[in-house]
Amino acid sequence: MKKISSIFLASLAFSIGCKDASAPGSSSSLAAPTSARNESSYRPPPPIDAYMDATVDATTYNVSVTYFMNPPGNNGWISFSKNQPAGVSISSPSARITITDGALSGRGSLTFGSGANTYLLNLATGLGKGTFEFSGTKGCSATCGGFTFTATSSGRDVEGSVNLRNPAYRGGIGGGDFSNGY
Repeated sequence: MKKISSIFLASLAFSIGCKDASAPGSSSSLAAPTSARNESSYRPPPPIDAYMDATVDATTYNVSVTYFMNPPGNNGWISFSKNQPAGVSISSPSARITITDGALSGRGSLTFGSGANTYLLNLATGLGKGTFEFSGTKGCSATCGGFTFTATSSGRDVEGSVNLRNPAYRGGIGGGDFSNGY
């Protein structure tokens, strides 16, 4: 009788054992099922080119911003455009306000006005313990929300307020309303 090598027997046993074993499905079949509707509900809304009406000492300044708020309406950010209208300047290109569960924090600074009527808003300290009041449940329409702040002018603290507005809103008649379920 001929000797059969142990390597041959091991490979034969392995191939017979694997022949009857079930193989896992493809990775896509192992993933949790999703539908197109389910996937779209997790997409964040697009950022909105907006503006802030910042009012201090009864004077209102328009500030160009980009605004983002997630669907629950509690976390987002406001960043500032490099190109601001006359009377407004940004201290650094990274100036921004962050909204976390409605609480405000910031970095950088904004300057409103000129001469004796110059107001400096330090975004790291001037937002204090303010909160962002999100307007509406369906997104950013005419008014997106607002907050209060403390700026300084000639060594004195000056209270101010902001209304964040969507310039594309046309009274709920289409195009640019940004009330697409967010």
